[in-house]
Formats: sequence, C-alpha cells, structure tokens
Amino acid sequence: MFAMFRTQLGNLNLAQDRYMNGTTTPIYLQYAKDNGFTPETLMLPSGAQAHWFGSSSVKKVIVYFHGTVRPCAALIVY
Repeated sequence: MFAMFRTQLGNLNLAQDRYMNGTTTPIYLQYAKDNGFTPETLMLPSGAQAHWFGSSSVKKVIVYFHGTVRPCAALIVY
C-alpha cells in the first residue's frame, strides 16, 4: 500500500505538494493550538525556521529533520 502511495505521489512537484499538504508553519501552529502549548518559532541565520515542542530553555535538544531528499512540510501524521 505504501509503495502505491510513493509511486502516485512521488511525481508531485513542490507547488503540488504544498497545495495538497500545506506548509509546516500553519500545521505547527494548529498542532500547538490543538495540544494546548504556546508555539515558539526561531528564525535561524540561514533563513530557516525552527519550531519548538516544549521548553526552549533546556540544556539539550533533539533536532528532527523531517522529510525526504526533497522539501516537504511536516504533516499532522508525523
């Protein structure tokens, strides 16, 4: 079943993927609202954004780079 999805959706370009799935920031904001925490986003020097889950004042963090070899948004299913 997953092979079928990969085959069908693997040919989408970035615009088509964003149309179907949205972008990460609105999905993150909705997730924060649904789960009752205050969203906190950092803008990195490269222009990328980092979205926090939990306190940003901790000593150690786990960095999770979602997606594949092409850009894609974080999805609620993750």
